[in-house]
Amino acid sequence: SLRPRWCSAIFTEHFLFSLPLIALLIINISGEKFSWKMILLFIVLLMYGGNSSDIWGKSLASKFENFGMLGLSNLMLVTWGVILMMKNLRCKAT
Repeated sequence: SLRPRWCSAIFTEHFLFSLPLIALLIINISGEKFSWKMILLFIVLLMYGGNSSDIWGKSLASKFENFGMLGLSNLMLVTWGVILMMKNLRCKAT
């Protein structure tokens, strides 16, 4: 690759900006009883942080990376956060 080493670190670590959103979603569902939201959040977080070759092995982690699991889970997190924000704005408007 022709780009410098620091350049790849910038382009691969931008998903860390979703960590406050993950914390917000965990806080939001933590007071509830066991529900489908907890199962969904677990699946999304598994997709978000599960592309580790230490957990799944090199070949399965490579497939996760090729399928874009990190990007898909990030999209799901952002969508969930927007829905939560819209719901909170609607409650405050009434």
